[in-house]
Amino acid sequence: MIKKYIYVISEEIEIMRENTDKGEPECSGCGDWMGEWMGDGAGVAAEAVVTAASSDRRTILLVEDNDAHAALICRIFEENSCGVAWQVNRVSCIKEALKWIETNGKPSLIIADYLLPDGNGIDLVKCGSRDDGIHDGIPLIIITAYGSERLAVHSLKSGAMDYVAKRIEDLKTLPWTAERVLREWQNIVERKKAEEELRKKNRELENFNRELEEILHIISHDLKSPLFSIRSLVHIIIEDSDKKEMVKYLKLIEKNTENMWNLVDMLIKIGKVGFMKVEYEDVCLKEIIEEIKDRIKGLLIRKNAEIFLNSDVLSLKTSRLFLREILANLIVNGIIYNKNARPFVEVRCEERAEDYLFCVRDNGVGIPPEVLPEIFEFSYLLKRKHEHGGFSSEHDVYVSSGAGLPQCRKMVRRLGGEIWVKSTPGNGSTFFFTLPKNECR
Repeated sequence: MIKKYIYVISEEIEIMRENTDKGEPECSGCGDWMGEWMGDGAGVAAEAVVTAASSDRRTILLVEDNDAHAALICRIFEENSCGVAWQVNRVSCIKEALKWIETNGKPSLIIADYLLPDGNGIDLVKCGSRDDGIHDGIPLIIITAYGSERLAVHSLKSGAMDYVAKRIEDLKTLPWTAERVLREWQNIVERKKAEEELRKKNRELENFNRELEEILHIISHDLKSPLFSIRSLVHIIIEDSDKKEMVKYLKLIEKNTENMWNLVDMLIKIGKVGFMKVEYEDVCLKEIIEEIKDRIKGLLIRKNAEIFLNSDVLSLKTSRLFLREILANLIVNGIIYNKNARPFVEVRCEERAEDYLFCVRDNGVGIPPEVLPEIFEFSYLLKRKHEHGGFSSEHDVYVSSGAGLPQCRKMVRRLGGEIWVKSTPGNGSTFFFTLPKNECR
């Protein structure tokens, strides 16, 4: 901190020398008019000034170690409100500024002296900003008694919204400068949000195009296979007059057409997720679990299975339809692929700083490690379906969709989250997925 302070003083001395070489006064007349303007109150420390009551109140955090300068600036805002109720809160250093923000929240604007006892006023430019690329910090105006073009350019390049020298003619216009800076800041914030929303839409479009290519691949390959079988069997029936053989061929035709029907139905259901409107509402987790229990009641009785909800989160704002389908798919998987005498699935939800974390744990057969990387892919779903002799399965009966885990991943991503799984063969699986709070609200 001492080295930093010495550096700032050295920088100011260099600027003062430049001004002296040019014949400019060091303090731009600051000392001459201060006493005249302030009168007997020049030595009074200004803590807070509030103008007439108004619904359009703006909070200013003034970081100024000079009591006379602080009192003057507070008086200027009090006498020149610009139709805005300004509330000026004064602190003397960066440390006090950070403590004030931590206690009271972010002000509308920070006005900071360039040279402060514990550092440089520009250090406050990133105060309250986030690390995710969204510019939601606090606008900053730098003020100084030692004005120079070099310092002004340095302040603006470092992120300050404006630079004001401590000259009476400049300080008198400070309320108007503050109002203009707040308007410009609002435009910057709105532009940044629009840019982030555009990037988000572009990412969604890229994901959709990849999924569309995969669906087209499925259509071009997997739909051709049952059609080829049907055409071949029909040709055999035409040439074969044996009724017993004919019945066998007709059953094969029926099975192939059923597989093709279910494949088309699965593609439609997966495709709809990308176009369905996401409607957010307050969702009670207990109600969702009870709805799933009612839907799969027959499966629970037959498998002697149980579903547990262990969650401190009672409700959250999200898509009821999407959350119910995600949990239903994961719960049914955990019960069907389970060889225990008493299968169970435990659902947990944990509220974190930025999102909700869901965990769906079962005591089923588990998933082989070589399969984990592709468990949410359409290609793995198709391979598994073919290995089980078609698209009609017990899972599909209970959740009304053959889309399974790929559909879960697509729904979770539509809600702005991610999904993954941890599993050990023979020890069950735990599926995790997140729902961001900023998307849920």
